[in-house]
Amino acid sequence: MSSKKYSMAFSSGGLLYNESLLVLDVYLQVKDWGVTRKSIIDANTLQSSPLSREEYDLFFEYKAEWYEEFERVKPSTRKKTRQTLFQIMREAQILSTENLIIPAIPSGSFLQCVMADNQKWLRAFPVSEAEIKRRLI
Repeated sequence: MSSKKYSMAFSSGGLLYNESLLVLDVYLQVKDWGVTRKSIIDANTLQSSPLSREEYDLFFEYKAEWYEEFERVKPSTRKKTRQTLFQIMREAQILSTENLIIPAIPSGSFLQCVMADNQKWLRAFPVSEAEIKRRLI
């Protein structure tokens, strides 16, 4: 029997599939894990930030500068609108229960249609080049 303790700890992040694709993209460019690690850390590539109430409120205030109707909205209506929007985004699987934006991963057939029209349109989607190549196989 070993005197060394075995750790049964797991990361609280789960599979982290999308994050691993970001790391893979960097690695495939540089082909060096040390450089990949430094690049990921320096660029803060894996940082996720939740969509917050404050961001929604800033968006609302920005719109109020352009549309006077927004200025007339009561605080209670504004709050209800925010709650409803966040609920809709959760139900549509755009937003997680932790208010993180869930990236959409288009199907291979969809990607082929986009590429047939104009490959530059792929930049509009939050999908890595590695994921695009994987889906087109």
